[in-house]
Amino acid sequence: MIRIIRTIGLVVYTTAIGVCVQANDELALSYGDMEMVSIATGNPLQINKAPSVVSVITSEDIRTLGARDLHEVLRTVPGLHVTNNYARAPKYVFRGIYSDGNSEALLLINGVPVRNLINGNHFYLWGGMPLNAIAKIEVIRGPGSALYGADAFAGVINIWTKQASDIDGVETGVRVGSDNTTDAWLQYGGTTGGFDVAASLEWFSSDGNDEIISRDAQTTLDAGVGTSASAAPGPASNSIDGLELRFDVVRGAWQFRVGYQERGNMGMVTCALEAIDNLSSVEHKRYNTDINFNKVLRE
Repeated sequence: MIRIIRTIGLVVYTTAIGVCVQANDELALSYGDMEMVSIATGNPLQINKAPSVVSVITSEDIRTLGARDLHEVLRTVPGLHVTNNYARAPKYVFRGIYSDGNSEALLLINGVPVRNLINGNHFYLWGGMPLNAIAKIEVIRGPGSALYGADAFAGVINIWTKQASDIDGVETGVRVGSDNTTDAWLQYGGTTGGFDVAASLEWFSSDGNDEIISRDAQTTLDAGVGTSASAAPGPASNSIDGLELRFDVVRGAWQFRVGYQERGNMGMVTCALEAIDNLSSVEHKRYNTDINFNKVLRE
C-alpha cells in the first residue's frame, strides 16, 4: 500500500478567525489527530469533512465502555447491529442489510481486508478480536464499494492497531472472570536505533457460559420421528482460546507491520442445522503483513 498525501497551500482569509481555523485544518491534515479518518476516501480527512456517514471509536472510548471484544464495541455504533452465526462469527448488519455469509460488510485491519476469497466475508471461524492493541476503529455506515470493492456495499469497518506513539513504554495487565475466563496482555512502545517500535501480545481463554438450552431444531425432529438424537436439554460449547500478536516498525516514511491471530479449542455452539453441538471444536490461524510508504508533500 503506497499512500501519498498532498497538502494544499494555506489560504489567508481577511479575518483573524478565518486564518486560525484554516491553519488548524492544515495542521490536522499534515500531522493528524484522533478525529482524522481515512476509511471514507483512502486519504486522511477530518471526520466532519468525510463524504460518508462515519463513526470513530478511540482506545479511550473502548476503555470507557469496559468491553472485552470487538463485537461488544461495535454494538454501540448507531445503525450497526451485531449478531452471531452458529460458528461464533459475528454478523455485522448495517441498516438492516445482511446475508447468511455477511459478505456485504467488509472488515479491515490497518486497511488490509480480512476476507475469505470464496465467500467474501471475514471467515466463519472469526472467533472475535481482543481490544488492547487497537488504537481506533473507523466505521462507514453505507456503501463503500467505490473504494473497497463488491464486499463493501453495506458498510466498512477498519481497525487501526497501535503504533509506538500510542504505547507508553511497557504496559501489561491480567483480567479474570467466571467460567475460567482469563485475559492477559503485554505491550511495548518506544524508539530503538532510530526505529519506532510497537509490539503487542494478547492471550485469552474461556470455557464460555454454561447456560442450558432446553430445545433445539433436532428436538422438534425427534418428536416427529420418535428418535432421541438431540443433546438438548444441555449446554452448548462456548469455549475458546486465542492468541493475538502485533508488531509495528516505523522509520521515516516507511512502516512495516505484522499480525498473527490464532483461535483454538473453539466450540461450535450449534451446527449448521441449529442443533446443539457440545462435542466439536475447531481452530483457525490468520497471518498478515504490509509495508507502507507515507510521505507528506508540501507546496
